[in-house]
Amino acid sequence: MIKLNNKKYIALLICSIIVVIVATLSVTFAYLSFNSTQEGTNEINTGCFNIAFQDGASINSIGYPMNDDLGLSSTPYTFNLTNTCNTNAYFAVILNIKNTTNSNILPYIYYSFDDTNVFMLSDASKMTLPSNLIDSSVIDSYVINFGTLSGLQNKSFNLKMWIGNEAGYSIMNNKFVAEVMIYSMPNDELNFNTVTLKNLLPDGSFEDKSKSSLSGATFDYNEYLYGNASVKLAAGGTRMINQTIATSPIVGHVYYGRHSIKTNGNATPADCRFEWFNGDGLGKNFVFGLNNGNHSTWYTQSAVLTVTAVSGTGHMLRSFTVNSNVDVWTDGLMIIDLTEAFGSGNEPSKEWCDANIPYFSGSKSIVINGD
Repeated sequence: MIKLNNKKYIALLICSIIVVIVATLSVTFAYLSFNSTQEGTNEINTGCFNIAFQDGASINSIGYPMNDDLGLSSTPYTFNLTNTCNTNAYFAVILNIKNTTNSNILPYIYYSFDDTNVFMLSDASKMTLPSNLIDSSVIDSYVINFGTLSGLQNKSFNLKMWIGNEAGYSIMNNKFVAEVMIYSMPNDELNFNTVTLKNLLPDGSFEDKSKSSLSGATFDYNEYLYGNASVKLAAGGTRMINQTIATSPIVGHVYYGRHSIKTNGNATPADCRFEWFNGDGLGKNFVFGLNNGNHSTWYTQSAVLTVTAVSGTGHMLRSFTVNSNVDVWTDGLMIIDLTEAFGSGNEPSKEWCDANIPYFSGSKSIVINGD
């Protein structure tokens, strides 16, 4: 095993994050601060395997809820990894959540390593670390970045973290405490496996409106869960969104589909479906969810389906309501070919997918624990 300063196994405490939200008559929030406990350079040596780490100034970010634009404009915490050898080195940037953290603040923590891509901490892949790498105060470990450093490569990281503006007053008087840990190794000794998933839908969060065909439905720029808009399926009549899917269902393949919906009452449409569609009947439509129910906040629904027959071609995304009594919003639509990603017979369960696959558009690599 590789040790750092003969004290820890490639576990480097970079920063601690403490959020204390306090209430006054004017509902003033406290500050979110990243306090660096590491300065200068550490070198990790085991023969020809050698990585140098150097951190920068700590972050001071305002700890009240904010939108993504403000979060992305905050000052980052910068650190660097350098592989000083000619052999490849695996690395993982892991955020360890401490047991002094209040669980109800976790759904509102966002982070970014660039000025574009924003991620929810609760959507990051969890990883079970060996007990000799963490202390008993760590309750969960999230992989927030990972990759490979080729020989002599240097990589810089700019970590920004903030509280999402949807948190509101619910996080008052709560605390969030975590540590960032760099784990590096000359080989994949943690079974640090990854799998690349592809969302078959061209635009499940409606970033590019040209990829969706609406019939009786509208884009809503005020009510959304992902991106900058949702699709509103208003009460009354037939409201529908369609998207062309480049591939057709494959017999024997297992697919994971999910969507999120919100309503302004108890929706009881005459008909409503989120489906892969080419008509009704065996092999023609594959239903992953329904646009109904009473959901005053965003509700995510999912299903895992095995395709036993395919009839015709040109299957497309279709999500709709017919004569709904209330408005329904839909966002975060995904269909993933689990067989293509994991291999036949190795497809994960719906419960595993719900816990480990966040919403994404295009392709995304996720970490799979080796246990």
